[in-house]
Amino acid sequence: MQNATPVFGKKCLLCLQCIYQCPNGSLVPGIGKFMVLQEGFDLQKIQATLPLDEPVDIDVEASGLLWFGVRRYLQDTHDI
Repeated sequence: MQNATPVFGKKCLLCLQCIYQCPNGSLVPGIGKFMVLQEGFDLQKIQATLPLDEPVDIDVEASGLLWFGVRRYLQDTHDI
């Protein structure tokens, strides 16, 4: 935090955890506003709609450097 403002610098992975988990709803992205779902999202509800017979291996399905933030977000245990 600097001057009561969060500063991520080069550590931002565009996972949007800061936006969705802000208790006051006061954080907004500087760029990429189109990426934020106004109502948030329910990961369990989305998973329930997928026709999966077995669990998905996130490391395999979201492999590569560009998916790092997504992998970290999906593997993190938190309430959405």
